[in-house]
Amino acid sequence: MHFDYELVPEGEEFDPATRQEIADFIGGNLVVHHWSDHVFTVFRNEEVRPGRLARLLERPNEGDWLNGYIKVEPNRVVLGLVQDDEMLPQFYYLAQWLTGRWPGTKLTYADKERPIESLLPGGQ
Repeated sequence: MHFDYELVPEGEEFDPATRQEIADFIGGNLVVHHWSDHVFTVFRNEEVRPGRLARLLERPNEGDWLNGYIKVEPNRVVLGLVQDDEMLPQFYYLAQWLTGRWPGTKLTYADKERPIESLLPGGQ
């Protein structure tokens, strides 16, 4: 099961250049596979990535409850967390970078604002 957090910009939406900058940061700094349209699967680490990616490619229509995901959208960045403490620091790193780069961006869960530290192990 995924727990969907959102990074929501204050005021205006993320424009296309900003969404690309966010996607570039994700692809260059997190352990991910970039699918299309700024959708990423997040893996625990580089060691599990090859095997889990192969499974996803072999069974594209099955649910993926082992890995997290990120969707970069105009009005938000969705963080699909799973119960994996080793993966959580990657989501925190993204939230820390994004809120620093675009002040006013808020982390929410179930429509309530949350501190980005809630993305760390034990923070939920």
